[in-house]
Amino acid sequence: MWKFAGLVALLGLQVSLSRKWRKEAAKNERNDNWSILENIWTEEDIKQIKNQMRTRGLFRTATNLDNHAINDHIGEKTALNQDGTCPHYLMLPNSRREYCALAGRFDVGVHHILSGGPQSKKMYREDLVGLIGSTFFQQYFSHIKDGPDSLSSVGAISKVFASEQYKKVSEKFCPSPKKNHQEMMALTVLLPGSELAVHYDNPYFMEFSRETTPVWLLVALRQSGVMNEREVPQIQGVAYM
Repeated sequence: MWKFAGLVALLGLQVSLSRKWRKEAAKNERNDNWSILENIWTEEDIKQIKNQMRTRGLFRTATNLDNHAINDHIGEKTALNQDGTCPHYLMLPNSRREYCALAGRFDVGVHHILSGGPQSKKMYREDLVGLIGSTFFQQYFSHIKDGPDSLSSVGAISKVFASEQYKKVSEKFCPSPKKNHQEMMALTVLLPGSELAVHYDNPYFMEFSRETTPVWLLVALRQSGVMNEREVPQIQGVAYM
């Protein structure tokens, strides 16, 4: 019995040391820089933001978010079933519902199904897909778009870009002679029971972006390193309301 207890303790120590080593190795390899911006919005600003989003009324589910690129496939497209669905669970109809192609973030879906998500849930594939497929995203707002999807149309949200805190952080991460601009902002709505899957954020390259290329391909290019010299550095922020 004591031998068994000693073996369990030894295995526990090995697992603990292994986790600590991996964590330290990841920190040394990534060398991430970060800053915290506080009190960007007042309570009244937050109320205005929420009201604006409620009145817009246009939300896309996660499964219908990243299938709008100009080039939405790399040859894997296939015909729709007679009922308008796709023959493979990792495929979705394109934005014009002309054919099926790999989902814009099928990389996230595959990882979520294989791992069970952040909590390693033991569930059927369809149920796991449902947890992330029902996550809702507000339309993306960008400085390069006009009309309701432009950054100038989001009211109090854009106050962050005029704040002195933001300007100082921008100078820290993008020192002269580099230029910085407000590329994009997105709102994520999590319904009760849904969750945000573990994922790599969308990279940008000089020639490619989510407007032109499937996001899963952009992620593959970034993680492979073959396009590093053409990558556009990003600063990303997260705010909770």
